Amino acid sequence: MTHMFRFIFIQIALWLALPIMAWGQHAQTKAMVAAWQARTGFQGVVLVGDAEGIQSLTAYGLADRSWNLPMTTEAVFPIASVTKTFTAQLVSQAVVEGRMQWSDTLGKWLPLAGNPIGGLSLHQLVQHTSGLPHWEGIPEYWRRVSKQSYTPAEAFGLMQQVALTSVPGETYHYSSLGYWWLGRALEAEYQQPFEAILAEKLLIPLQMHHTGTMQPQAIVPKRVQGYHQLRPDSVVQAPYRDYGLMLGGGNMYSTAEDLYRWCLAQEQSPTGWKEQNDAADGGRWYYHGGGTWGASSLVSVQPATGQVVILLSNLSGIPIETQWRALLYDMVHGASAPLPASAQAVRPLEEYTGTYASESGVQMRIWLHQEALMARLGHNPAFALEPIQPEQFYGQAIEGTFAFGGGAGEEITTLRVTRFGQSFDFHKLP
Repeated sequence: MTHMFRFIFIQIALWLALPIMAWGQHAQTKAMVAAWQARTGFQGVVLVGDAEGIQSLTAYGLADRSWNLPMTTEAVFPIASVTKTFTAQLVSQAVVEGRMQWSDTLGKWLPLAGNPIGGLSLHQLVQHTSGLPHWEGIPEYWRRVSKQSYTPAEAFGLMQQVALTSVPGETYHYSSLGYWWLGRALEAEYQQPFEAILAEKLLIPLQMHHTGTMQPQAIVPKRVQGYHQLRPDSVVQAPYRDYGLMLGGGNMYSTAEDLYRWCLAQEQSPTGWKEQNDAADGGRWYYHGGGTWGASSLVSVQPATGQVVILLSNLSGIPIETQWRALLYDMVHGASAPLPASAQAVRPLEEYTGTYASESGVQMRIWLHQEALMARLGHNPAFALEPIQPEQFYGQAIEGTFAFGGGAGEEITTLRVTRFGQSFDFHKLP
């Protein structure tokens, strides 16, 4: 019996022996999910289940708007950064097999002599403390690079040029680039393409038959068409993005039922997942979200009980994590979670428009579109801002608040963006 099969058997046996928190009957669960969906406007597939089985699996909206094709529960979605949970597990298994150690550095497998990237450890890369930036570390990424195809050699040359933004091991900075390097290290160790390692070690043992990696020009059966939400009432075709530079960090696709199997296979403290303690039920949730043009995803599991909640959407620009938290709140409390209330701006919206810059030179552009404020950070996707307090707006797409500075009767001169407890200051350019 392989390590992976032993691992799955033991975990499922433990879950079946544990008491499961009452989520309510199947019909009640579906009713809660339906009420939550009506409130949030979510489009895609939602799965709620536990170790005993799937409690609710429901599709919402359209899989293809041009043909008016309804969403189905069998729909296949790009899962973007949820890919990282698979890559982290592959590294963990390589450590168990004795093929890798967490202290090993990239230079052990890849020709990076003289490059500080070669000294980054697997632990630092998995935990996002390597000092590598996110996509902002590649010049012109959203405008040009993200749309281009690269051979493995070309991608390697490009990634070598990325500069570290902090001392390795000292600071957390979320980085998809770090997981690209993990993917390359795995390929070098096993002497196989990433997709082959993934299938052999995880997908085949878990019978995830509708999961794989995005390949250039490949047609994936039942894959949804992707869209980008500018505002709740404004959706456009999602721009193209090449998956070559997303190796290991965002290049997979899957279905809700396959991801249900993936969630149930997780151990008590899965590597590479985020953690949330829920005081309401005393449980510890592990989750990971993902987003790319035309797709948003979030998987979550409570390993102690086997409870699972999965959201997959063919819309980018939606607040997937906020929607997930609202759904958990609804199901635990049996009532709707409070959402930011709308308000009226205290001055004409035109006065908030302009370009704002941070101390590091990153620019945030604010403009007016169809009587609503829109925002864009650098060349990232645009999103809408909704007034919630005097001089304060909420950007659902990034789940952050925008506080503009400039007292009554004064011009707006500053902007503070707060997201998940972190604040970023900008000043308005002339």
